Amino acid sequence: MPEDLVSLVYFSHAKRAYDDEALLALLRLCRDNNAKAGITGVLLYHDGNFVQALEGPRQAVENLFARIHHDPAHEGIIATAITPIGHRQFADWNMGFLPGTAIPEATRRLVIEALRAPAGSTASDTIATSMLKAFSVGLPRVR
Repeated sequence: MPEDLVSLVYFSHAKRAYDDEALLALLRLCRDNNAKAGITGVLLYHDGNFVQALEGPRQAVENLFARIHHDPAHEGIIATAITPIGHRQFADWNMGFLPGTAIPEATRRLVIEALRAPAGSTASDTIATSMLKAFSVGLPRVR
């Protein structure tokens, strides 16, 4: 697999509310930092909850997730296993973004199911992957 590519998806609760302006500022910061580290992915935010997919070289993804895990802006972090991938699902996105108001109801239900699944369970991995595949094949997004 090129570059030892991996993906990781995590869910977390924001300790503060984010309005659209704050989310866009966060998105710009993520895009700049991720481009430098060779990380691509997608960020979803709805009702105080984040879902983020990260993909890239193993060490870069592990380093970024360690920073996120220790970031006081997040609590209740649930992550899928780091999974080797053959190619990027979000290759042309430093960080795709979908505002919560644009998340379809079916995708919201997948997020809720994943948040209810026990930490580290294959159920949360499967749900997260399904949700991201649905997102990557045509839902509206801000690039």
